[in-house]
Amino acid sequence: MVEIKICGVMDEAIANVAIESGATYVGIVAGAPDSPRHVNMATASGLIRFLRGKISSVLVTRVLTKEFIDLAKVAKPDFVQFHEPIPKDLVDELRRVYDGRIIFGISPRSTPGSIASNIHVFGSKDMVLIDGSQGSGTCIDDHELVAVIDIAKQALGLSMKDMLVAGGFSASNVGAFLGRHAPRGVDASSGLETSPGVKDPALIKKFCIEVKKAKISCDKT
Repeated sequence: MVEIKICGVMDEAIANVAIESGATYVGIVAGAPDSPRHVNMATASGLIRFLRGKISSVLVTRVLTKEFIDLAKVAKPDFVQFHEPIPKDLVDELRRVYDGRIIFGISPRSTPGSIASNIHVFGSKDMVLIDGSQGSGTCIDDHELVAVIDIAKQALGLSMKDMLVAGGFSASNVGAFLGRHAPRGVDASSGLETSPGVKDPALIKKFCIEVKKAKISCDKT
């Protein structure tokens, strides 16, 4: 079964829709005030408490900071997610105070060097998210996706079935994507909204239905 991450959730009502629709993860964006999906620390902590025991929570930011580490320490989400660049000293600091799992977000245009640098901070419990959008709605390019998977395979020993993929997914295109590729999971945000930051329950439900009924590719990339 392909895992499903609904990202940019800002309230309990939408979180419940994700849970009831059979999603695997709920992503909460904090530490990114320029994002329309950003919530403050108090809201993020409250949502993580609400989700505990119901679905895996993912505390998401673009850049790992000391403030985000403090939030992760207190809120204790199941996962934290951040994107390149990845300062090793901050990752080490995060691990000292947070014993959950990390999702490393990388661009499909990442260089071999930038992915190889993750070897020193990537742990056996951690995951990779190949993110072609970062909330912009940009569709991920198949050629770039396959190229970065090859790099990750060489650098980290991972294949697509080990990774989450994001990049402009919606109910209308995720089935076709899964017909071409077989990732561990798919991550959607802007494609489930009526306007930036405003999730549509019907779109979330439809997205989850389309993922579950998709004919998954036999590709083992």
